[in-house]
Amino acid sequence: MALFPSKKQARTAIIIKDHVIRFVHAKRPELTAIHSFGERYLPQGVVRDGKILEPDTLEAILQQCVHEWGIKKHHVQFIVPNDYTVLRKEQVPLTVKKDELKGYLYTVIGASIHLPFDEPALDVHDLGERDGQRDILLIAAPENMVQQFSDLLETAKLKPNAADISALSYYRLFHELDRDNKSDHFLFVQLDILKMNITIFHDQKPIFMRNIKLSIDEDQWKLINEASEGSVWQGTEAEINGQVQDIITELERIMNFYRSTVHQGNLGITKMLLTGDYPYLEKVATSCKQTFDISVEMLHDKDVETINGEQVPIRFHEVVGLALKKEVYDVS
Repeated sequence: MALFPSKKQARTAIIIKDHVIRFVHAKRPELTAIHSFGERYLPQGVVRDGKILEPDTLEAILQQCVHEWGIKKHHVQFIVPNDYTVLRKEQVPLTVKKDELKGYLYTVIGASIHLPFDEPALDVHDLGERDGQRDILLIAAPENMVQQFSDLLETAKLKPNAADISALSYYRLFHELDRDNKSDHFLFVQLDILKMNITIFHDQKPIFMRNIKLSIDEDQWKLINEASEGSVWQGTEAEINGQVQDIITELERIMNFYRSTVHQGNLGITKMLLTGDYPYLEKVATSCKQTFDISVEMLHDKDVETINGEQVPIRFHEVVGLALKKEVYDVS
C-alpha cells in the first residue's frame, strides 16, 4: 500500500463493493479533469462482506465492464474494502526515522502492536512528536485480500498502481472542494444499502474509523437493472424508519464515545458529512439535523461535473476522490 510518484497523469479509479462496481476516469488527478464514469450492479452473493465468493463470476462481469467502459490496459487505482481495513493512531520511539517507520512496524506487529489479522499490508503517516514519542497513523489490511483484488484487476487486463481506503478518498474530494478545515472534528458517515462506515477527521487527518453492517434483511433489496438502476427496497416504510433510527442510535453512540473516552468530555464532533448510495440518505440527514446540535452537510450531484458538464452523482464521489490521488506507483 506504499505509494510513489508517477509520471502518468491519467487516473482510472475503481471500486468493487458487495453490490456494485464503479469507475471514474480523469485526464489528470484534478477535479476539473473528470472525463467519464460508470457502474455495474452485482448479483447478490458474488461479493459478501468484502470477500470474493464467486471469483469466476466476478471476473467475467469485470471483463465485460472493462470492455464496455473502454479502459483496457489502463493504470487503475482501487479501494480496499472497509470490512478489513484498520485505522489506528500509535506511538513509536523518536529514534525511529521517518523513512524507517514501515520497516519498524513490521518488527513490532504481534508484540507491542496487535492487528486482527496476520501478514498485513501497511501504510503509515507521521503525525509529529508528542510526549517524547512519535505519533503515527497506521493503516492496515490483510495482504492476501489486497493481493486478491489486485490479481483480479490484472486478470481483467488492468494495471493496478495504487490502493487506498474510502475514507481518505472521500476526504480528498471534500478537501478539493474547500469544505474542510483544521479546527473542526468531522464525522464522515458513508451509508450504502448494506453497510455504514464512520470515520472521524481532525486537523485534516483520520483518527478513528468503524465499519458497521446495517441490521436489515438484505433480501428486501431488489436488483432492478445490473447496468444502472441499482436496488430498490421491497419491504415496508416502517422497516426503513426503524433502520434510520438504528443509524441515528449508532451515530450517537460513536459521538458520545469520542467525546467521553477520546477527549475526556472536553471536545466533541462539530460537523457531520453524510454520503454514499443509500436511497434514503436525505431521510437520514433530516433525522440527524433534528437529533444532533451540530452542522450536518451533504455533497450533491452538482458539486462534481465532467469536462463535458455532466453532473456526477454523489454515489460516485468516493471514486472521484480516489481519482484525485496524486501518488501512485509507476508500473509502466
